[in-house]
Amino acid sequence: MGGRCLRGGRERRAHPRYRSRPLPLLGRGGQSEAGCRSRRGPLILAIDAGNTRIKWGLHDGRQWLAMGSGATAEAGVVIGQLAKLDRPSRVAFSNVAGPEAMEAVRRLCSEWSVALIEIVPQRFQCGVTNGYADPHQLGSDRWAAMVAAWRRFGRACLVVNAGTAMTADMVDDHGRFRGGIIVPGHGLMLQALAERSSALDRGIGRFDFYPKNTANAVYSGALLALVGAVKHMVARFSEDLGVPPVIVLAGGDAALLRAHLELPAEMVEHLVLEGIVCIASEGACP
Repeated sequence: MGGRCLRGGRERRAHPRYRSRPLPLLGRGGQSEAGCRSRRGPLILAIDAGNTRIKWGLHDGRQWLAMGSGATAEAGVVIGQLAKLDRPSRVAFSNVAGPEAMEAVRRLCSEWSVALIEIVPQRFQCGVTNGYADPHQLGSDRWAAMVAAWRRFGRACLVVNAGTAMTADMVDDHGRFRGGIIVPGHGLMLQALAERSSALDRGIGRFDFYPKNTANAVYSGALLALVGAVKHMVARFSEDLGVPPVIVLAGGDAALLRAHLELPAEMVEHLVLEGIVCIASEGACP
């Protein structure tokens, strides 16, 4: 079952061992592999409603035809504007933003009279086994990201999504989700420190290994906290596996994180959207 189906409604080059295998649905850059070149599949509108941003992409089984994003605070407007797109065969939706985004997507599907696939983490889906104590409590965006990473690489991965919060999820060589962490993202750490301590400089800092002012100290400390969390996860996972996992980076702060990680890593810009399309293409709706 692919999800809940509702009707109507200094840059580093990746180490060779981390090169991805061809993705059955989406290759690098969203391009299809050989089996998909001869024909297009149904149009799928994938929507990822996150804490601060709503991202979307229209996919035809071969490539992304259109993509965009908007503020979650304006969910009704952002999603309402999607009605201008070509009518898709189905809409697949990952939502951690709340009821306003959900209602806007239902209205859109009703207007189009198309199926809505709500991404709901399963015990097993798209080759990935969900190890959460209660699979449905896992965030749908985390689940979609793991599905996409497994489809791309087919080996042990640490899937890091660095946005408002940073998640780091471990998928082993058998496609089993072993567990993961959630920590405040870089911007959220800076905001929390500024709001909770009047003594801290609210100026814009920059990274420095030896900060000599408060703004730089806060900026650098928050960034190194995230880097340290990822490195710790990599070290522990590598010890369990016997080999290092592929580090897959996504989210708005992925580039910032990779610049200071000092480990080989793969950046995938639209990882969650790729996972949403993978799930929606597995026959969620009859």
